Amino acid sequence: MRALRSILGIKWQDRITNLKVLDKAKSTSIEAIIIKTQFRWVGHVIRMDACRMPKCLMYGELQTGKRNQGRPKLRYKETVKANLQWCRIKPGDLEGHAMDRPKWRDSTHKAAVNFEEAHSQKLTAVQTWEFWYRGLR
Repeated sequence: MRALRSILGIKWQDRITNLKVLDKAKSTSIEAIIIKTQFRWVGHVIRMDACRMPKCLMYGELQTGKRNQGRPKLRYKETVKANLQWCRIKPGDLEGHAMDRPKWRDSTHKAAVNFEEAHSQKLTAVQTWEFWYRGLR
């Protein structure tokens, strides 16, 4: 966002929200771009041959080893499962959807759009609440 503000010539003192900066630039947020790229990569890995290294790593489990105490670190598979809600795809149906390339491409695009809409609605609600709360003081 800092680079985008610099390109557009917007100073932080102008107090322009990130949503307005993204609208002015006609751009999407970096989070939406990451989700779309992540889904494109996952679809590519799912369509690979079973003997390929990325597919073995994605579907593999550790045979030996011990995890440290505490909450386990998030793996790539968990972040994909968490982000599948933006596609409205159940984790069990992921492979079936990824095999159909045009359908998967549409799903990844819709996931980015859904994320962007939900994220902007959430930020707008927070900003409205803050504005309303400041008015009560």
